[in-house]
Amino acid sequence: MSRGKRRNTNIDPKIIKADLDFQKSVNRYSYISRTVTAIFRNITRLGIVWIVMYYLYLSVVAVSGKDTNFFVKLIADLSINESLAYIIAIMGLGYGGAERILRKKHVKRSTKRISELERQLNPERKSSGLTFEGNTAKGDIENV
Repeated sequence: MSRGKRRNTNIDPKIIKADLDFQKSVNRYSYISRTVTAIFRNITRLGIVWIVMYYLYLSVVAVSGKDTNFFVKLIADLSINESLAYIIAIMGLGYGGAERILRKKHVKRSTKRISELERQLNPERKSSGLTFEGNTAKGDIENV
């Protein structure tokens, strides 16, 4: 005799098939809803990019044929090294901002599970007072 859980052999095969059919239909509708959501998300992103590009186009059309010496001087005065430095700095700021957002999402996602595990280990442990996003509580900032 095995020590594992025993399977209930009294289950009607029609019920199992009905459950499997139901699960398949739920999975199908879930897949469809995720696909539709992804399509709308991408349409929204492309729409935002299109709007930004359209307004950039309008701004270029508005200054075309007019005195644009300021922009020409600004670009001409920058050397390749300076331009490259500005580009790398902007890319670094963008990367840092994206990493910060991802870290906050990860902290928010894992905080509940970690705090529950810590309560199981030591129920008398007190909270650090950090928010679920990992930020310092507002009352603690004033005390520093």
